[in-house]
Amino acid sequence: MNMGFYAFVTILITSSAAEQWSTGRCTYHPYEDDYNKLGPSTYDNSPGWCGIRYSKLNVARITAVHGLGESQCNQCLEMMNANGGPTVYVLAVDQKGDPGLDVAKASFMATFPGANPLDPQNCKWRPVEPSKCGTICYGTKEECTPGKRNLLPGYLLPSMPNAPIGIDVGKSGENTSSNPKTEVTKESTTTTVNQPVLPSKTVTSIRTAIVQSTTQPSITVTYSSIIDVVSNTKTTSEAVNSKHV
Repeated sequence: MNMGFYAFVTILITSSAAEQWSTGRCTYHPYEDDYNKLGPSTYDNSPGWCGIRYSKLNVARITAVHGLGESQCNQCLEMMNANGGPTVYVLAVDQKGDPGLDVAKASFMATFPGANPLDPQNCKWRPVEPSKCGTICYGTKEECTPGKRNLLPGYLLPSMPNAPIGIDVGKSGENTSSNPKTEVTKESTTTTVNQPVLPSKTVTSIRTAIVQSTTQPSITVTYSSIIDVVSNTKTTSEAVNSKHV
């Protein structure tokens, strides 16, 4: 095979495998305002289509997507102005009726600085690796697994700390947190040696023996020595009595 043609085919396959940009209108959704107005418990009663409790999401970095299906739940999207500009990573958690994205207000303003949030903007987006959105979903495995829609109601899910909220949380795109407000650091490897567990009475006896051995001299008493002491005492007593006679 011609090596030049082989290289061309390789490049073509690689390019087609890359995720392509989608373009459309971006509007903002007041996720943050609704969260503050309703409170996390009440807001959790009406989660987005993907079934993730809002209290377990960084609601400043989420979006609704037109035509969203289960395979797109928890999909990380790289979003930017269609004409170029800042890049923001948002997590797909809900469906949108109109074409395009319905983005959290903070992410919308970060993408379109100075724009009126009431005015739709032209944007583009594409799916990227989940690690870019690693600091957005802090819920259970049922809630935060990419490509999975959670159907369990909130009251059947375990209680967990609420997610931190802000456009700057995980702004670098690194997955620096796996549960709310807790940063993941490199864990050191520690080897634990299991010590034998002794009954409490045995431990007490051992401690008593140790104390006695360190505070008192060792005394060895035998049966024969006791007999000798008694005999000597009797002899001495008889001698004393004979003197008095």
